[in-house]
Amino acid sequence: VVYLREVRAFQNDRELVDQFAGCFEALTRKCVFLEGNTPGSEDFAEIGALVPSMLVNIGVGSPEEGYIWGPHNPHRIFSEEALKTGAACYAACAHHWASGQ
Repeated sequence: VVYLREVRAFQNDRELVDQFAGCFEALTRKCVFLEGNTPGSEDFAEIGALVPSMLVNIGVGSPEEGYIWGPHNPHRIFSEEALKTGAACYAACAHHWASGQ
């Protein structure tokens, strides 16, 4: 085991994002695709440096709806609808990839 003091910023693989964007958009029009690096570092970036990767986050709603906590905060709440849509998006991408489309 090697412990790194720092990890790089994660960057989505452009080809992978383009390949799977249609899967997400077929299920929901509430997609937001961010360009460039993620803000801050991400340990998954070490994997992404070796193989094409993309980081996908399931949004949960707006601050006006009470969704004010970030992803690693124990106070974070989730919208049941967002979780259903997110799970469907992951499944659609897996099916798309496995079928070689």
